[in-house]
Amino acid sequence: MFEIHTDHYLPCAIILLISRFFDLLSTWFITPTFALELNQWMKTIGWRNTIIINLLLILLIPLLMGPHSAVMLAVFGAIMAWRNFLIYPMASVLGEGEYLRLVREYRVTTSPVRFRIIVMSKFSITVLLGFFILAVGAIDHDKKLWFIPDIARGFMFSGFFLAIMETVLRRSELKSVDKMRTKNITH
Repeated sequence: MFEIHTDHYLPCAIILLISRFFDLLSTWFITPTFALELNQWMKTIGWRNTIIINLLLILLIPLLMGPHSAVMLAVFGAIMAWRNFLIYPMASVLGEGEYLRLVREYRVTTSPVRFRIIVMSKFSITVLLGFFILAVGAIDHDKKLWFIPDIARGFMFSGFFLAIMETVLRRSELKSVDKMRTKNITH
């Protein structure tokens, strides 16, 4: 059974609204057709349903999961939005299809060692920032900064999520290339 959390509900719903708004806006800017979207279910359900689901999440997460989860997910969404806005200039100049082709080419042609170093460096930046933010929260003995550990968890979750996604996508694309090579050799 879910516990209803009303503490900090309004501020948490507002930060989730801001975070989800910018995550969705940045996604729409960079990939209006979802060609570059990592979240596969968004491709399936489309923009209208994605917006409806996000509005429901904004209302329900602070209430059902509490302020800690809301803050963590808001930080995660903000980092994803920042990442999207960061790659927007290149993707807008190249177009979704060409940008996707180049990203796939990068994943397939980059040496395994270099790929791991890049992924681990990005992972380390967000996770180490999360640990340092967590350390700041640890010295707050009065618990006035109750949200600091949640911000830290948002950074750490982002690092893990992006590292896992990039690794999974690279493996998937390498398998596709191997299948195509095998198919071409047998024909």
